[in-house]
Amino acid sequence: MTLESNILTQNGFAASRWPSHDQTVISPQLQTDHFVSGNGVEIAGTHISIDFLGASGLNDLNLMEYALRAAVEADNATLLHIYLHTLAADAGISGVVVLAEARVSVHTWPACEFAAFDIFNRGNAVPEKAISILHAAFQPRSINVSEHLRGTGIAPTRDIANFLPSTYSVSNDPFYADPKDC
Repeated sequence: MTLESNILTQNGFAASRWPSHDQTVISPQLQTDHFVSGNGVEIAGTHISIDFLGASGLNDLNLMEYALRAAVEADNATLLHIYLHTLAADAGISGVVVLAEARVSVHTWPACEFAAFDIFNRGNAVPEKAISILHAAFQPRSINVSEHLRGTGIAPTRDIANFLPSTYSVSNDPFYADPKDC
């Protein structure tokens, strides 16, 4: 018995229940972690947080997978795995998309019409391009977007407002409310 099997058995886990961690083979170019430079700033990657309020379709697993796949394609990222889970009846979706460049995560609260997306990319992927794809899929009444440059301080090098539909503002949204209040 291997050490891993022994540890799993002692803790009540059947070895078959444990993930196998199968790895998708990707090109050598994508395996190289590299910092990128833009406007004189070197960063490890860009992390975009997107809050949707007044959104629809937040409990539709097929729509979520379709929207995430389309967002990854628009982002010029390389999809490795999608893990999506529906929670209790009408309690939402929780999931992660594993990319060669980083990851996308989502959590939805359909009863509150609220969704939280996080997109982190390294290299030359453009996570802002995913915003319009997700907007079209879930049609939120309001969007709140923030950007954090990983590997350095918070100092945006791009105007993310250019990637939003013209009818929405990036911050100080009058419809923005704490999800705990819904």
